Amino acid sequence: MIADFLELAKNVEADWRANDLNLEAFPVIATTHLETFPSLAKCDTLNQELSRWLATSNQVPEQLNVHNVFGQPPITLFNNGRFVVDLYIWMNFDTSIHSHGFRGAFRVIVGRSLQELFAVHENKTVASDVMHSSLGLPRREILKTGAVATIWPGKAFTHRVVHLDQPTITLCVRTINEEAASQWNHFQSGISIQKQITSPGTAKSLYFAQYLLSQNISQAHDFIKNILDNLSISQQMNLYEEVSFAAYDLNEECVNLLLHSISARHQNSPWFTLYEKHYENLENHIPSFLFTDPQQRLLAHLLNHHVETTEILSLLAQVHGTGHSNGDAENIAQSLLLSAHVSDNEYYQQIVKRFLSCLK
Repeated sequence: MIADFLELAKNVEADWRANDLNLEAFPVIATTHLETFPSLAKCDTLNQELSRWLATSNQVPEQLNVHNVFGQPPITLFNNGRFVVDLYIWMNFDTSIHSHGFRGAFRVIVGRSLQELFAVHENKTVASDVMHSSLGLPRREILKTGAVATIWPGKAFTHRVVHLDQPTITLCVRTINEEAASQWNHFQSGISIQKQITSPGTAKSLYFAQYLLSQNISQAHDFIKNILDNLSISQQMNLYEEVSFAAYDLNEECVNLLLHSISARHQNSPWFTLYEKHYENLENHIPSFLFTDPQQRLLAHLLNHHVETTEILSLLAQVHGTGHSNGDAENIAQSLLLSAHVSDNEYYQQIVKRFLSCLK
């Protein structure tokens, strides 16, 4: 099976070289080869193959994502410095709304996902890496096992992917080191921030800051200030998110100091208010990521985003795989009401009960 992934990389590389490494040709090449990639027999088989390869192979390439900030975990199977073949194993987290600083394609090889496609409109530039934006209503589709989606750089392909099964695994063939392309994260509260990869030097500095806190607090504060002074707004905010979501093995004192230091720099800026509003809004969302049943997870997500009842029923039917009645949807909604994640929260109950009333 690992040989199949490496053969995929070999074929993509050969076709791309036949097209003179033209970036514009790469998404179509990646899409074509992923569409003909053989289906997996079983997830267990993949797990066994990956276990053997990661533990014993001396040919594991440089990993694109060392920390689990995109996938749990992400695994780079091939990396030639121009493009990679990555596996993203998804368990509990959904992706943010994002556009891409690369191009290529991905295929769902295990599980199912809801893909939401957005059209980004820039309203006002705050800085070269921050803008006020609006997203409008998305177009939604269920990506079943075997589905392939083409990735275009920039605003041409902006999406959020809600992974329904545990695990859901995607196979991605994508370019790297595209200097002219930028990845952005988009927040429905009205702000967009360029995605930046935290450098190894900055990451190491965080651990040194943690050490300094145990030796000289004043010196640690000055050191963190110097770190942030040398980062752009988007680099600071990406670091803020990574630290918030425990991407680094930092103690509570260091985490709190980093988060406070970054937020204090921007707390009076209107764009930062919109950023904070996004997470305040999430507090009123049913925690869809806590549900393990695909239909429960899908319904909770759709209810959080006020999707029309007819579209909810259509998407549930696609996940169910057969005819889906109002009664089936009612059973799923009732199971949400009875779950521990909803039953002890009156606001969440009201969201589900409003949906139930629409089914009558």
